[in-house]
Amino acid sequence: MEEDEDEETKKKREEEKKREEEEEKKKKEEEEKKKVLTPEEKEEKWRKETFLNNTTTNERPTEKSKNDNIKEILPEIEKILEKTSKNLPQAVLEGTKNVWIVKPGGLSRGRGVHCIDQLNDILSNVKPCTQTIIQKYIENPLIINGRKFDIRQWVLVTSLNPLVIWMWKEPYIRFGAEDYKMDDLNNIYSHLTNNSIAKHSKQYKKEKKFEGDMWTCFEFEKYLGSQRWKEIHEKIKNAIICSFYAAHQEIKQRLNSHELYGYDFMIDEDFNVYLIEVNASPALDYSTKITERAVKDMVKDLIKIVIDNNNARDCKVNENGEIVNTNGEIIPNKFMQIFNENNKDCIKIPDNIPNKTLFY
Repeated sequence: MEEDEDEETKKKREEEKKREEEEEKKKKEEEEKKKVLTPEEKEEKWRKETFLNNTTTNERPTEKSKNDNIKEILPEIEKILEKTSKNLPQAVLEGTKNVWIVKPGGLSRGRGVHCIDQLNDILSNVKPCTQTIIQKYIENPLIINGRKFDIRQWVLVTSLNPLVIWMWKEPYIRFGAEDYKMDDLNNIYSHLTNNSIAKHSKQYKKEKKFEGDMWTCFEFEKYLGSQRWKEIHEKIKNAIICSFYAAHQEIKQRLNSHELYGYDFMIDEDFNVYLIEVNASPALDYSTKITERAVKDMVKDLIKIVIDNNNARDCKVNENGEIVNTNGEIIPNKFMQIFNENNKDCIKIPDNIPNKTLFY
């Protein structure tokens, strides 16, 4: 009898122990779910779930089994990426480092601009009751000779109602003063292309890659090839028309006036074009030989439009946006009219522009 009781007691003890082990295991699993994983731990967990779920405890995944599992999930990954791209056309610029550019709304020439990859740092840079612009940083820009660059494009608006837009034919290229490196977000000379910033770099006076950290559009065209540059400049024109057409009704109309804007564009490694920002009262100082020549030419041609032609009211343009006289002869001017609300049959809003974004 005692022997039977001992056996029964032993059995109960084993069952109790087993139940405690299961509860402990369940508890650990719950704690593991609540735990915030680092990116490395997430990757390791994904690998285990992907490659080990269908193996026995004695099996180790071979390289072949890993590749087979990847092939199985690859179509699903491609579907997800395709859906993401449709709903978020700028998904291609997201990158992997989650970098954002933070800049004050009321400053210019690169002042107060920071590249940040931590939310707390972003919040600490946003001051109460001030305008702050936060944009996704383009992590995969087109790089030339190790440098990041942007394109400064002058745009002249001679009327808001009807809307009339002119585009300068010869934008210029601005390079960062130092080689582009994503592992050092604090190096403004690597990430910002403003000449007012670049000139303070120790590399600026030693510069051998680009004189004055600038190129003319002709040098850029030579580097890219004529066809590629033509495509990019057409995308720039489309972005100018769509962005200003979308916003012009919010601007107060002033009679007998005009406004010059500085549009800034970037190009990624796949030659997609992005409108970064639009600057009122763009800098027109002679910061380099390139800007000195460009500013002098631009101001002369601007005067020909706003004064000689009464803010373009008295001039005619051909289908290419060039000013012509009464005989149809072209009057030399590097501004071309790219949009005129009163002449939509001649110059139209591009019908191939996505309406959700300024990404091309």
